[in-house]
Amino acid sequence: MNMPRRPDQSYDPPVSATPPSASAGIFRGRLLIVSGSTGFTGAFFYSPNPGLGNLILSIATHSGVDPFGNAFNSDLTIYGSGGSKLWLNISNFSGLPGLSFYSGQSEEVDQGAIFEAINVPGATQSLSVDLVSPKNTHNSGAQISLISAAKDGSIPGNMQLNWFDSAGGAHLVQFFNQNGGSYFGAVQAIDPATSDTTLAGESLHALTGANSWTQSTGHPTFGVRVWAQNGEMELIGALVVPAGFVAGQIMNAAPGLPYRPLNAQTLFAMDLTNVNPIALVWDTNGHLIFQGPAANTAVGHVIQIANSNMDLIN
Repeated sequence: MNMPRRPDQSYDPPVSATPPSASAGIFRGRLLIVSGSTGFTGAFFYSPNPGLGNLILSIATHSGVDPFGNAFNSDLTIYGSGGSKLWLNISNFSGLPGLSFYSGQSEEVDQGAIFEAINVPGATQSLSVDLVSPKNTHNSGAQISLISAAKDGSIPGNMQLNWFDSAGGAHLVQFFNQNGGSYFGAVQAIDPATSDTTLAGESLHALTGANSWTQSTGHPTFGVRVWAQNGEMELIGALVVPAGFVAGQIMNAAPGLPYRPLNAQTLFAMDLTNVNPIALVWDTNGHLIFQGPAANTAVGHVIQIANSNMDLIN
């Protein structure tokens, strides 16, 4: 008895169909295997025909040059005109995926990219997806980082906006987490009463250290400023851990009344020397109090408060 064929047992095209060839222009099959790690190996697509400048897509394990003089990237690349291309690759450095955008313009020195990264490997490591602007010969640009919580849960997930100056230095401009956002630098907004007047945010007021806690050289100034619009205060800076530090120790001289909250606020900082989280408290007298744990830091280490927004009125 002859049973009817299952769908996967039928021929498509049937055996009598024109076999694949240059004249047929069609390839049909269930499996395509491409192997090789050197030379001109991979899958290459051209339009209108193979030739210099006609490569539109390549999939290869390595970079190289095809027989027609077209340079190709490793992994998967889509090629446009004038040197533009879109490159999807796995980084040799991190082993993580990335997507790079090449404009083909002569002034471009670094391409724009979206990539995944591992930050501060270890117990407090986080993962991020970063969007980086292209850079031209003036070298300045920007980066947006979407960062997961730390592996051990000690640091919450956040988003950061960084600006790179012409010397390549990174500057944190904005920061957001579950507690809200912080903006570093002058804040401008349109005054609804006049429609054309800009309002500048309060300047940062430097704080004075206490109990031998001092400003760390080369890091943001230890200081505060109030966001009058929402009743919040921003605290940032970096301090050097002094000899004799203990949990419960006051770290600064008390500021003026506008910087003293109705209720004490808990915040977290980071020991930049050994990359450990540090708990702090901003009390109702405007004192920053070290909570520790003391085992997470040591004398001479730098404690950085990247940015912390605290509620002054609730």
